Amino acid sequence: MSAFTLYPLAAGYTSAWGIGAGSRPTCVQTNDAGTSYITKDGSIAGIDAYTLDDLPGGAATVNGNVTANGYWGRSAINPGNANNGFRYSGTNGFGGAFTCPPSWTLQSDAFAQAPGAVPWTPAVLNLTEILCQDAGSGTGGVFQHVTQLYATGDYTPGSGGFAFLIASLILPLLGAAIPLSKMRELALAVWRAKLPGIGRTLILPHEYELAWREWTAYRHPRFA
Repeated sequence: MSAFTLYPLAAGYTSAWGIGAGSRPTCVQTNDAGTSYITKDGSIAGIDAYTLDDLPGGAATVNGNVTANGYWGRSAINPGNANNGFRYSGTNGFGGAFTCPPSWTLQSDAFAQAPGAVPWTPAVLNLTEILCQDAGSGTGGVFQHVTQLYATGDYTPGSGGFAFLIASLILPLLGAAIPLSKMRELALAVWRAKLPGIGRTLILPHEYELAWREWTAYRHPRFA
């Protein structure tokens, strides 16, 4: 099995929350301590929805629960109840209600099935939206904030293709998951690295590992 993390790709079926800072969907793609976020008056009910990244092509199964995750915060006491959730085929499903915390805190809700009691499959997950809900039970003028939304779980890759190569050969070497959204960038990095040696077209597994390590070191340099 391989772990997946799916981030918001675009605004979904409804956008009832305001923008505190940034723009959709990037304002809920990273946990940046409120540099960018969405916001909602706790006394007015409303849902914000986002489509998600797809699983890699050729994914065979989704294994177990899919979890809706959100980093929540609030502007003052008594913001009211809030929920993480998913939407599939016109049906919304929400996890248990919680009181929005005073500082940025991860709230997670695991779903054994997609809304409507539909079993998780790659096709179902690829058509699922992630939701955050303000229940409208708080004090007017007290705001709930969300700075990041994402879905997590496990899947089984198909028996071929780039995603299968990553999952079966490279991830054990790295000891950590590569975000699905970065797989295409990794493929391009390997391809660019091969340009000087045009005479050989075969790319070996260790070359993907080397390209990933060099790429991440370049993006996150270390200084002595």
